[in-house]
Amino acid sequence: MTRGRPTWDQVVAELELARAERDEAKAQLKALRTEHTNACGFWVQRNAEQNVTIANLKAKLAAAQPESGAA
Repeated sequence: MTRGRPTWDQVVAELELARAERDEAKAQLKALRTEHTNACGFWVQRNAEQNVTIANLKAKLAAAQPESGAA
């Protein structure tokens, strides 16, 4: 085995390996971003639903208070 400069085939093989690792990392990052976006969307939707529920309960409470005050 010789020391020194690598052969052209070794350089090409290392480059292909580096590209494959880069592509895998990009795919993992894309999956994480998608997962994060979906999770954020879920919580935004849930928060909106809870705000509607709270508003409805406040409206019911406000509507019920004059009735109890008149009694």
